[in-house]
Amino acid sequence: MALNPTGASRPRVNATPLAGPTKMRSLQAAILVLALGGCVPGDPGGHYELRGGQPVRDDGLRYVVAGPESTSLRLYGSWFTNSLTIEFELTNLSAEPVTVRAAMLRAFDRDGTEFERQGPPWTCRSRADADVVLQRQDTCRIRARYQSRIKKMERVTVLHDGILREGRVLPIKLTLDES
Repeated sequence: MALNPTGASRPRVNATPLAGPTKMRSLQAAILVLALGGCVPGDPGGHYELRGGQPVRDDGLRYVVAGPESTSLRLYGSWFTNSLTIEFELTNLSAEPVTVRAAMLRAFDRDGTEFERQGPPWTCRSRADADVVLQRQDTCRIRARYQSRIKKMERVTVLHDGILREGRVLPIKLTLDES
């Protein structure tokens, strides 16, 4: 029996190392690979640009373009591995109200295949399934994430056919290219 710092006796423990130096280095290397696996320089990911859009730096790089019938659009797109994020913002510049149906925002790959949305879109209102009415100078931002089976999405078409003015659909179709 050995004595501990308080003077009480305790059983002696055999101090055999859990792993030798070689195994320890291998374990450290494995932990490092797992910890940095999502951050290595060659990992796929990137941003999109909207050709013909005005680049604006605001919470990252966004592109502003005139929309249909006195609306203004601001668009952001990025991808990482098998996930696509689209941020679509519409501002009503007219005295006539515009109705936005957030759930109608869709994205397609270059072959026309629709990406599967991951959950409801985040929107300017709490419920993505509710219509949002924009008065003059009101803005609504919709953010949606999509899943893809392909890792690199060079071109994405964003379609929103849920923008209405006086019951008429104002279809919006924009193409984003990888920057």
